[in-house]
This record gives sequence, C-alpha cells and structure tokens, in this order.
Amino acid sequence: MSAIFLQCADLPYLKELFVAFMKEALVTWERFTAEFAYRGLIDSATAEEKELAWMPTTNDVNEGRLGEW
Repeated sequence: MSAIFLQCADLPYLKELFVAFMKEALVTWERFTAEFAYRGLIDSATAEEKELAWMPTTNDVNEGRLGEW
C-alpha cells in the first residue's frame, strides 16, 4: 500500500478504480458468506449435519509431511 501511496500523483484514477474494485468485491463476499447468515444453510444445520460436514480448515496434514522432510 505504501508503494501505491507514493505514486498517487501519477495515478489520477486510483480512487475511482479502488472504489469500483471494492464494490465488486462486496458482491462476491456477500455471495461467499450467504451460507453463514441467520437461518442460512450452516445456521439451520443440525449438530449431526455439522459433524458430518466437518473438515480441516487447511491442508496442514499434507503440508506437515513435507515440512517434516
């Protein structure tokens, strides 16, 4: 960010570009997080369904083996 701020004078459309990017990003984030909404798929799932759907949040198991090597 600091490198961009240093070049602000040479980037006259930076603000408009950034605002447009963030507006579109918001649309995507709303789509990605809809399942977490109140009464959404995850909120309304039973404890058993949540247990069945559980998975590790990262690929650490595979990465851990490589790191051990």
